[in-house]
Amino acid sequence: MVQFHFLSSTERLLVLKDFLYKFPGATSSLLTVVPSIMPNRKEFMSCSDRHKRRRANEMSNEFLGSDNLCLGEQEHQERYEVNEGSLDGSESQHEVADVRELPDSDVSVFLASDEMPSESESDPESDSETEWDPVDILDKLRQWAASGVTQTKVTEVLKILGEHSCFNGWPSDARTLLNTPRDTPTQRVAGGEYYHFGVESKLLTHLERYPQLKELEILKLHCCIDGVPLTKSTNSQLWPIALSFEDFPNIPPFLVGLFHGTSKPNSASEYFREFKGELTKIIPSGVSYNGRRFSIDISAYILDTPAFSFATQTASHTGYYSCRRCTTKGEFETSHVVFNDFDAALRTNESFRTRTQAGHHKGGSPLEEIPGTDMIKHFPYDYMHLTCLGIMRKILTYFMMGSLLVRLPSSSIEKMCQLLESLASSIPSEFPRKPRTLRELSRWKATELRQIMLYTGPYVFHKIVATDVFVHFLCFHYAMRCYVSDTYCQQRKRARNLMAYFVENFSKLYGKKSVSHNVHALIHLHSDVDAFGFLEKVNAFKFENRFQSLKKLVRKCEKPLQQIVRRESELALVPPKSTICPKNAILGNAERLPAGMSLPAYSKCVIHEVSIGSKAPNNCAILQDGSIVIVNCIATRENVIHIYGKKFKNVSNFYESPSKSSNVGIFIASDLARPDMWPLTAIRGKGIILPLRTKDGEQEFYVSEIIHSVGL
Repeated sequence: MVQFHFLSSTERLLVLKDFLYKFPGATSSLLTVVPSIMPNRKEFMSCSDRHKRRRANEMSNEFLGSDNLCLGEQEHQERYEVNEGSLDGSESQHEVADVRELPDSDVSVFLASDEMPSESESDPESDSETEWDPVDILDKLRQWAASGVTQTKVTEVLKILGEHSCFNGWPSDARTLLNTPRDTPTQRVAGGEYYHFGVESKLLTHLERYPQLKELEILKLHCCIDGVPLTKSTNSQLWPIALSFEDFPNIPPFLVGLFHGTSKPNSASEYFREFKGELTKIIPSGVSYNGRRFSIDISAYILDTPAFSFATQTASHTGYYSCRRCTTKGEFETSHVVFNDFDAALRTNESFRTRTQAGHHKGGSPLEEIPGTDMIKHFPYDYMHLTCLGIMRKILTYFMMGSLLVRLPSSSIEKMCQLLESLASSIPSEFPRKPRTLRELSRWKATELRQIMLYTGPYVFHKIVATDVFVHFLCFHYAMRCYVSDTYCQQRKRARNLMAYFVENFSKLYGKKSVSHNVHALIHLHSDVDAFGFLEKVNAFKFENRFQSLKKLVRKCEKPLQQIVRRESELALVPPKSTICPKNAILGNAERLPAGMSLPAYSKCVIHEVSIGSKAPNNCAILQDGSIVIVNCIATRENVIHIYGKKFKNVSNFYESPSKSSNVGIFIASDLARPDMWPLTAIRGKGIILPLRTKDGEQEFYVSEIIHSVGL
């Protein structure tokens, strides 16, 4: 056995280096080996394994290059003896021990019996996985600090870390860590402040961050402009200009301009000056990236009615000539302007630019000067504002406070509220909000109104509202499911007729003054479907999510624009979230699997952007042939992922008029068959399943296929 306490200081240090490389993590008893060269033991023990090895390297280099080497040589003159148990008692050889040459039994010289390294600790490959990289940790800290933590708290953390020697050289202030701009030049325009991020610079950044964009030759962009109130107690508001990619809706929208003031900009020409000037240059020539040139095309401006009126300098929604698609003239009806003419001449890009109908225009629009802009076709209606926040909220309001033809008694309102509340446990994960009662209608968000318009409306209104009112609503519901979904948009001709019927009969049920600008605009939705394929491609949901996130970046009332600009600069340090569908979640502790299925098993699988699991309310799958399956298990069969569940034997229409509900994915299902298996490729989508009633001893269910883009 080698007695290491007789080694010189130099030899001890070399042994320490070798040991740290072979047995990382097992260093608590090493301090007894090198007491003369390791004065600060606590500091050494607090370091990571990688840092200990680096520290040993540094100390050995310093030691061998200093005067201490003489001391080491002097100590080495007093040779130690190694008793190797020789029977002849001959003089043993003097040698410097190398831990890499020691047999495993002799490692106990360094360690106590309870400190022996495990196999994982002594494995060089496992050691590389646990190595501590200061640069990597600093990057992760930077990303965390940019994700919404206040700079005060980040600075406090940095100061605490700076007290430790491992973090010497790290920034001590959050602004240094995040590369926060020290100067934020803004412009005084249109009665407020404006900052231009730049279109070309943002496009180049996205080409760098998202490799899938490089597959395109033409970058088709959607532009959205809207007002965002910062607080409820002041008039402080933002007016951002944002762009998104038409071909990649999962890539979040990005800002190219931002205005702040106490009202909306008072001059459209000043507000759009930087935006228009840059597009005028880059649209004809394109954007150059890595030797390739990408063409730029803004194919749609997604604006609500007030923003459209401002951007195009046309009459507001209360004006007589406010329709953006036709030349109809409104009529004054008891303090309201109503639109009952549905056959007026349509506007064209040429008639818009030549101001054929002078009453429609308030001035020249700066967007007309952007190359390639069609002032009619490139301005589709946003169904989020028009149909969800507009028409659907109007219908529900009339149910509570409308004329006697549609107003519901308090008992029916209460029944509807209870029914809505009971749905909360049956709403799958694709819906960010659970249903609320009508008593909170004024606080409903657009996603809640979309939910009742496209999915739960027939279920909730059935047998509560009058038959004629219910059928009238179904015309709107059926048409919107055709317009929104790429699955059912082939029925757009049928949808157009139903929507025309809905608009023409709206005044008969809800009163003459109810046919407002929004109701009239429904007859023009079919042209947007013809131009863009389906309405889900040109909606403002993702833009609204982006705009609302800006409010969270303001941490005090002073200079909100500068704060947002600086936070946006810091957020650029955060890597983009994956736009690829998340991986299937493997079920670690799978219980008994059905016969014919094997591990791995899954708690959920993502297909066609929806998550299908084995537990309610996320276990209703719609197959390619239209069958409805309740999934009980997801596992593997012959190396292919399969779902295991029960298919409904009886599937029928929930309503027959105005058209069969099964044509737009609305069903009644009952009577489950024996269990069976299907591969994931057999799945078309996912459904909402709600209990209906018991008929002939069988439970019936209302099933509605999910058709909107998930996450929006």
